Amino acid sequence: MAILKSPLVDRYLAADLPDLRVPMLAVWGGADQVVPLRVVDRLRGLIPTARVEILPGAGHSPHETRPAEFNRLVLEFLTAES
Repeated sequence: MAILKSPLVDRYLAADLPDLRVPMLAVWGGADQVVPLRVVDRLRGLIPTARVEILPGAGHSPHETRPAEFNRLVLEFLTAES
């Protein structure tokens, strides 16, 4: 219950995220009922260089509900030239 009641991004993590200097991919389920889609806007604000992909209709675990699309996105990200 403590996890569910805690802030979605705590202040310490939020303070450190803008300093990340590594490529980042976030794949979000468009129908995620655990972590709402509005968190994506916060993530984009904290890490503007992050690549964010939203899979419409996917739930909280897009790697399970849409594995083919998830794997394609991850492979594209890993094999892309920087």
